[in-house]
Amino acid sequence: MATLSWSEQGYSITHNGLSTKPFPALQFEHISRIGSSGTSEVVTDELTDLLKPVTKSEEELTQLRKDILCKYMGIWEKANPTMWLGRHPAILDQYMRYIERWVKHDEVTRRIIFLTALSAYSPNPVNLFLRGPSSIGKTFVTLQTIKLFPSSDVWLVGGMTPKALIHRQGKMYDSNGMEVGYEDLKKGYGNYDDLKYVVDLSHKILVFLEAPHIETYTTLRPILSHDTWEIVFPFVDKTTSGQMRTKDVYVRGWPATVFCTIDPTYQEELATRSLNMTPEMTQEKYRDSIIMQGERAAEPWNFQNPDWDMKLYMANLKQLTEKIKHFEVVLPYGHALGICYPHTQPRDMRDFSKLTTLIQQVSYFFIFQRPWIKGTDYKKEIVLATLKDFKTASYLFNYVAETTRSGIPGNVVMFFNEVIDDLWRHNEGLVGYESIVHKWMEVYHTTKSREVIRRQYMQPLLQAGWVDEEEDTENRRKTVFRVLHGPEAEFSDYEKKFLALFKESQLEEWMRRLKERFSEAAVYVGGEEVDWVEFPYRYFETWS
Repeated sequence: MATLSWSEQGYSITHNGLSTKPFPALQFEHISRIGSSGTSEVVTDELTDLLKPVTKSEEELTQLRKDILCKYMGIWEKANPTMWLGRHPAILDQYMRYIERWVKHDEVTRRIIFLTALSAYSPNPVNLFLRGPSSIGKTFVTLQTIKLFPSSDVWLVGGMTPKALIHRQGKMYDSNGMEVGYEDLKKGYGNYDDLKYVVDLSHKILVFLEAPHIETYTTLRPILSHDTWEIVFPFVDKTTSGQMRTKDVYVRGWPATVFCTIDPTYQEELATRSLNMTPEMTQEKYRDSIIMQGERAAEPWNFQNPDWDMKLYMANLKQLTEKIKHFEVVLPYGHALGICYPHTQPRDMRDFSKLTTLIQQVSYFFIFQRPWIKGTDYKKEIVLATLKDFKTASYLFNYVAETTRSGIPGNVVMFFNEVIDDLWRHNEGLVGYESIVHKWMEVYHTTKSREVIRRQYMQPLLQAGWVDEEEDTENRRKTVFRVLHGPEAEFSDYEKKFLALFKESQLEEWMRRLKERFSEAAVYVGGEEVDWVEFPYRYFETWS
């Protein structure tokens, strides 16, 4: 019988006096935990490679593999095989550390992209708009972060027209709901006129690598706004006989979206429907990224895909995304948070939903560490968000709040704070282009022409109302700027106001109403079923 041993080099399996080569603990955890949870074909291949050197025949290898699985996986077969997912309190940090092997810095960017992708499986997916100049890594950080998600759910979209999108992703169905292909039509199965053309975007992650065609964006706009679950629009297509026919195409479902670039034509409109952020633009990031590229050129085998860790994380994430489709996160403190959130701009109504959605995504990711209610007459099982989820999400949201609320790219916000506002406050009063150009060189140690500063930096600030343009009273041929924007104290204080307002007594009252509504349901904390009397106390333990 095989035995498992551990040394500083890692785990080893010993059989017939022979030992396998040492392998990392994470690899053994992958074998012992995931093997009985729906990915046995992966584990079979991995165990085969490990055990071949210590066996003499195919029959012996098969039996030894079975013994290993029975001995070291039995404990997981007795439990719900998905319940262990996310048990580690820092599982999100572990995912981010893994992605950091390929992406240096951009810590917040990675987390928000990751939660955006995760939101595809929730009732309210997120739209994310990455803004900023070219070559700062918007596409790279996105692709490296989402590669852990099921590839069948990730659509990489270029500047395609609606027709191209339909041909690539659309499917035809007959009146019985059976899928029909063009080859079936050629063989005489089905009538083209009776078929229904459907593009299903639910549980999909759309990554726009290029600015989508204006017609494509116009078509998807109601979907991105979550105004309607399904839209219908006419589509001209060829039949199998070559005739041009008009078909109604049904686009349904709400996807999660990441826009790596966008057309200025609908830039402002998209910005109001999305979280807006800009990846880091620091010399430290540029330096570490270049060093990593050098390391990859020197030792490419250290960057191979997929490695052991990647297989583990992908398998975990696949099970998690399937699980959360059946749950809905509720916020016991939602009412108090709404009272404290700013309400000075029309778009605050949309932005508040972005904050609550981020809180929900954090709860979904930690779903097996959160209290939940099962067996209700509600449409889905219920997960209760905790205060820790709020703090995690609000940290991320506050990081992108200024770019999201203003619609201004992060590099322009940084320029305003480090150049314009500094000149205005400290020594210049009204600010002219000469002092702006000089200050730019002083802060960033590079040159930038007046025309580029005007077009790429001052124009967005003027449109957002952060500065105003005036004639120079001493020289009317010159333009000067007055700063209008100041810190939004009301917004920055919403978190403190909420934490001061929401008391334990309010939570107890909410729990009382919850019990009245779902008294027959089963309640769980930490995967363990508890009774309704104990439930509030156990929930308080997870509160912070």
